[in-house]
Amino acid sequence: VRLGQKNQAIKDLEDEMGQLRGQLESSRASSRDASQGRAEAERRALVEQDLSAARRSNEEQAHKIGVLKHYCSMNAKERSALRTIMEVKIKGLVDVIAYVAGEAAPGATVLQDRLAALQKIVNASVYAMRSEDSSKGAHEAAHGSNSSNV
Repeated sequence: VRLGQKNQAIKDLEDEMGQLRGQLESSRASSRDASQGRAEAERRALVEQDLSAARRSNEEQAHKIGVLKHYCSMNAKERSALRTIMEVKIKGLVDVIAYVAGEAAPGATVLQDRLAALQKIVNASVYAMRSEDSSKGAHEAAHGSNSSNV
């Protein structure tokens, strides 16, 4: 009888040990799941931070691009105004002064030479501004212009 009781006690202890092992494995698995869940949450938080930083950076760059487009538009308008002033006012004045100087002082070759040099400079400047404006216009027509989106 004692042997049977001891065997039954051993069997009961083995069953209890099996249950405890099962609980331990279950506890380890849920602990792993919890650790994996925390790690996944940390990864998500990092990705969200990176995404938020990228959005802020994109917004800042979009603002800078807008400002630069505005400056480019203003510079193009100012350049056009300067070209018009050079072409109409300054070139006209230099031509008139050169003509009047030639009529008033035909022997003043130094003055006429200086005025001719000034005429060449003004004409070259106007020509260069026209050429650059027309090449920009051709480039924008060929590649599309985004300056109207300012």
